[in-house]
Amino acid sequence: MTQVSRWKLRPEVWNQIFDILLEAIAKTGSKEKANTLIGFLLTPTEKIVLAKRIVAALLLEKGASYQDIFQVVHLSTATVSKIKNRLEENNQHKTLIRRLLSDRMLKKGFDSFLNGLVKVLASYGKGSRSWRQLTREIDKDLREQIL
Repeated sequence: MTQVSRWKLRPEVWNQIFDILLEAIAKTGSKEKANTLIGFLLTPTEKIVLAKRIVAALLLEKGASYQDIFQVVHLSTATVSKIKNRLEENNQHKTLIRRLLSDRMLKKGFDSFLNGLVKVLASYGKGSRSWRQLTREIDKDLREQIL
């Protein structure tokens, strides 16, 4: 687990530091530069934790169950529950995740990711109703893109 210093920052200092972080991320401008910045700032473990959480939020918004997310992303149901609660408590979080899902480039990659997962889970006989629902949604989205 990541350690945090026992010395607390004053709120005004923390706000300035966090603003610098947000500006640095916002100014990357490209996936490659963002990857370089994230690689510099985060350990491999921290990157995995963040990636799993964003995928869990996207899966929750697509209607996946806690069990499905646990099987695929290997996050505990407690962590998934915390993510779901944050989505439900704050409309800005939910809106952001919906925007990410509607972003064409991210949507294409995420749908490809879901298709691969559905195939893997189905091959092991562990598909569930929510995965079948996701498969139908993906197929519908692909048909809409073609037409």
